[in-house]
This record gives sequence, C-alpha cells and structure tokens, in this order.
Amino acid sequence: MKSQDFKFKYTRKTFIQEQQFYQWLQILFRLNIEINEEYNHNSADLFVVKLVQFLNEGKNYCEIIIPQLIESNNNLHHFFQCILEFIEQFKINISVAELDFLEYKRHNICHIFQNGYEPIQNNLKVKTHLKNRQLTEINKNLISIISSEKDEYTVQKKLFKQYYIIIEKLRTDLIDIQKQYNQ
Repeated sequence: MKSQDFKFKYTRKTFIQEQQFYQWLQILFRLNIEINEEYNHNSADLFVVKLVQFLNEGKNYCEIIIPQLIESNNNLHHFFQCILEFIEQFKINISVAELDFLEYKRHNICHIFQNGYEPIQNNLKVKTHLKNRQLTEINKNLISIISSEKDEYTVQKKLFKQYYIIIEKLRTDLIDIQKQYNQ
C-alpha cells in the first residue's frame, strides 16, 4: 500500500471511529433518559449493551485518542478526559457483582447460549475461568445480586435508577465542556 493511500485510510478510519463514538454516546444518553422515564424491555436491553461496551471499548478508545490530541485542542482533550474519568469512577463506584451482572446481561442479550458461563463446554472440557476470573466467583456474584430482589427485572430497574443520575451528570458535563469552548 502506498504511503499516501495508507495515510488517507488511517485518517478516514480515525474520523469514522470518532463519529461512531459520538453516536454511541448519544444513544447511551437517550436510552438512559428513556428507561428512566418509562421502562421498557427493548430499550433496557439495548441500554445494557451500549453501557457495557461503552465501559470497555470507550475506555480503550479514550486511552488511545487522548495522547493523540494536539495540545492546542483543549476542548477535545477535556471532553475525552472527562469520559475516561467517568468510566474509571463508574467501575470503582459499582460493585464487582454489578459489573458481573451487567456483563452477563449483555452476553445474554447478544448470544442465544451462555456457554461462556458454563463449566462444561461443548468439547466436554471443564472451564474454570472467564476473562481471568473464577467462574465460581462470577456465578456467586450473579446469584447474590439476582437473589437480592424478587427477579432480574427488578434488579435491573433498581440499578438503572442508580446509574441514571451519574450517566446524566456525564451528559451535562460534556454539554458544559462543549459550551465552554464554543464561546
């Protein structure tokens, strides 16, 4: 591949991913508001997927993009730094059981079977770990959090109410950052 062609494709990819990231954020914010105002299962499922992927891929994206930002572009730097700090704080402020529950729900929404969480695999081998963690610990966390309420639906609604406030704060903080630099 020619140097110019490579540079063009890389620049295009960077621009497209930035737009995709903004779209992902907008959908996450919209769903956060929507399920807080009137809960429905379809929006809740999509919210779980968007939130978990945001916490994982969003963190990775911010860690890659922040060092690449030109120092003179304080707006974008501040914007992405705010997102990264939010993700880090979010993961610190919620329990490991909640993170396990969200990841399990995302997996459940995206896949027909939950083989990743099963100790006996299709090849009849015994699986003891999932993402460098003991399956027994993850399952114990899932049982603990689900049994804390009458059902998964109630757990989810309770967690979403808690998350609404902090995700809404991120949304308003990002709007304030944009306003500050657009003046």
